Amino acid sequence: MNLTDYTQSTPLVKYVLSEITPGKALDIGSFAGRNALYLARLGWDVTAIDTDAIALDDLRAAAAKENLTIATQHVDVRNYQPKHQFDVVLCLMVLHFLPEQDITPTIAKMKEWTNPHGKHIVSAFTDSNPTGTRPYLFPARGLRKHYDDWSIATYEEGYSSWIIPEGKTEPERYAVVRLVAGNK
Repeated sequence: MNLTDYTQSTPLVKYVLSEITPGKALDIGSFAGRNALYLARLGWDVTAIDTDAIALDDLRAAAAKENLTIATQHVDVRNYQPKHQFDVVLCLMVLHFLPEQDITPTIAKMKEWTNPHGKHIVSAFTDSNPTGTRPYLFPARGLRKHYDDWSIATYEEGYSSWIIPEGKTEPERYAVVRLVAGNK
């Protein structure tokens, strides 16, 4: 069993974006910036947003240590107002923290923030987890329905990598959905 290494970029991000010409990327819920840092190292113009000010401080310090430029903003995705559109939007393990009534409008905003032919990489918890695990759990094919008007490259429902949740000592896995979609 391999535990998730939060110092490394998400494998799906590496797989999808390592061979793409860098452009503008938005990392929603970036936390300490493992994906934002990876993209900045590849030459992407990265904006990272999160509701955790301390995590964003850590991201800015890590970026400075590597002489990388990453724009950061302490803001909830529901209140974010971008200055431009993005070629890639990452929203990894964020949406399940929102209440159900905010899911559809948030995904619609994310789409508006995306350039024509831009990509989204999204992951979230599913309702295969116990009720109450997170405020919102996507039903089977639920995330996919939000992207019916986009070209879906990858859609899978399965399990997360192993993690040790805060306050626990034993590793756990969660039921998750992963999506890679392109704006038509």
